[in-house]
Amino acid sequence: MNAQSSTSTNDISLVSAAQSRRPAWRRRLVELERGVMIGFRASGVVMIHFFCGTIGLVAGLLFEPSALEWAALIVCFTASLAFELGYRSVVFICRSLPEGPNGARQAECVAAAAATLIMCGSILASLLILGARAYHLWQA
Repeated sequence: MNAQSSTSTNDISLVSAAQSRRPAWRRRLVELERGVMIGFRASGVVMIHFFCGTIGLVAGLLFEPSALEWAALIVCFTASLAFELGYRSVVFICRSLPEGPNGARQAECVAAAAATLIMCGSILASLLILGARAYHLWQA
């Protein structure tokens, strides 16, 4: 009974033998891919963020913003999508907790508020940048 199984509570490693042979950067990319796929499957809102970001990208290609405006648009799109994925992770954690703790529900509400605030700010900044570019194109 001295042999410990790989599912022992003392085992810190959560990766399989095949995963442990991969370099750390590659494991991180696999985790990123799985996380994005879980986020897309868990909520249609993540897909809406991705779709709206694609529309913003196409609008940016049409209105030809400067390099600084492109940087601001990319930050807006990625921050909005990242915060939505972060909110989804908080929801997963809070719902895995046993029923009863009021703190889990409060954490979920705060995460929802943060994701919504980032989304609204990103939309406003994107509309200001693209709207100003559209205005200048129509004036010419």
